[in-house]
Amino acid sequence: MADSAQNRVLEEGSKTSEGAPGQTLEALDALRALLGQRTELQALDVVRQRAWKRDVEARIEQAVATLPEAAGPLNSQGLVVKALVALDHRAPEYLKHLASYLDTLLWLWEQS
Repeated sequence: MADSAQNRVLEEGSKTSEGAPGQTLEALDALRALLGQRTELQALDVVRQRAWKRDVEARIEQAVATLPEAAGPLNSQGLVVKALVALDHRAPEYLKHLASYLDTLLWLWEQS
């Protein structure tokens, strides 16, 4: 019985698009509830990591896209964007880690 329920939920989750991680998370949560598991599924962790990476990549792309056209050589926003681009070429994984860290700091600052 658990196998058929698992297959049904996994099929439903595979129908969701890449851009809808919320639906996939809901399907995995439903599977977890159906099976009565208290530990987190490994598939759920994978989905969360992919959603986190997509979010970080989108934030980096957004920052690079907002570069003002007439930015002078000492424009702070232009310097940050140039640093992000250079860091992306040299150490893309570190850039993702840094963006995630800064996002967390921003969230903490907004909560206070």
